[in-house]
Amino acid sequence: MWGRFYWSRKEEGKERAKGIIVLFAWLSSQDDQLKPYVDLYGSRGWDCLICHVDFLTLFFPEKITGLAYGIIGELIKEIKFRPLPVVFAAFSAGSKGCFFKVLQLLEGKCAGQFSQDDCGLLRECICGQILTPALWISLMGLAFCLCFINQF
Repeated sequence: MWGRFYWSRKEEGKERAKGIIVLFAWLSSQDDQLKPYVDLYGSRGWDCLICHVDFLTLFFPEKITGLAYGIIGELIKEIKFRPLPVVFAAFSAGSKGCFFKVLQLLEGKCAGQFSQDDCGLLRECICGQILTPALWISLMGLAFCLCFINQF
C-alpha cells in the first residue's frame, strides 16, 4: 500500500461520535502536526480517520487505489450498523488525489469490492468536503488534480 490510515477516536466512556471526518493529511506531515485538527473535531464529538499518502503517489497515481479501497472499507464498517455523517478534508494535492480516488471508486460502484448497498449507504452519508484553496494556484497540485479529474 502506498500510504497508511488510522483512527483517532473519542475517549472510551464518552458519548458516541456525532460523525466521521476523514482527514487527508498533507505530504510529509507528522501526527503531531495534525493533532490540533484532530483535537478540534474530537472536541465537537467527531471521530477522525486520518490518511497519509506517500510522496511517490504524485508520480504513480494509480497506486493510490489500494489505499482508497482501505478507507472505503473502514468507513463502511463504521456506518453499516450506525449511519453517521461523513466529511472529507484534504490538505494537499497528494492527499487530494486519494480523496478524488475514493469518490471515483464510490461513483463507479466500488468495482465489485463492496456490495452496492454498502457503497450506496456510504454515498448517502457523505455530507461535506473541506478543501485547501491554495491547491488551485499550485502548478504541481493543479496538474496532479487534473490527472484524477480527467478519469471521471
